[in-house]
Amino acid sequence: MNPFDLQDLSELTSDVLDRGEEQKLREFIDKIDLYLIVAESEGGNSFPDSVFGFVMGLMDSETFLTMEGSSKLLLVFETDWVRLSEDQKQKLLVSLGKAYARFKDPMSCFIASELLGQYYCNEDALSLLRQLKNTPSVTARAFVPHGFEHIARDATKPGLQKQAISELRSLLRDPSNEVQAEAAEALRKLSA
Repeated sequence: MNPFDLQDLSELTSDVLDRGEEQKLREFIDKIDLYLIVAESEGGNSFPDSVFGFVMGLMDSETFLTMEGSSKLLLVFETDWVRLSEDQKQKLLVSLGKAYARFKDPMSCFIASELLGQYYCNEDALSLLRQLKNTPSVTARAFVPHGFEHIARDATKPGLQKQAISELRSLLRDPSNEVQAEAAEALRKLSA
């Protein structure tokens, strides 16, 4: 990380978490993006553990979870998915499960559901989405069908596809009209 003079991670943690400086978070994410691009162009094919550890710490912080723009950090995982180790992916899965209902930025829930459905697209993701469909927040719950839709469309195991479709059908009975509409839209897309 030296090529970009990134702040010491502990100092950055203080700026972002203790002071709630959203601009510092955005600057850090931009630097991480640039760092990862340069590292990849130099033949680096792994996601740096120090950066990953910092991000996991952020995802456990109420200050971060309530920040608008928290979604931008999740986008880093989408763009650099192939560079995450299996261990990092497992830790991220657990972190997404803990953070999901606590995100205040609705776009974070959308990206989290996309990571689960499109990028993980496995039994563990399906199981986590099943848990998340019981999230009290209607806004957060309304993005769960998006994850199921990806699994139903993209899973290589037919049994997993069927389970995701069954979950979408069960969401048609959700108490929220918004969740019902999202589930219906996902089912419509799948049948088209």
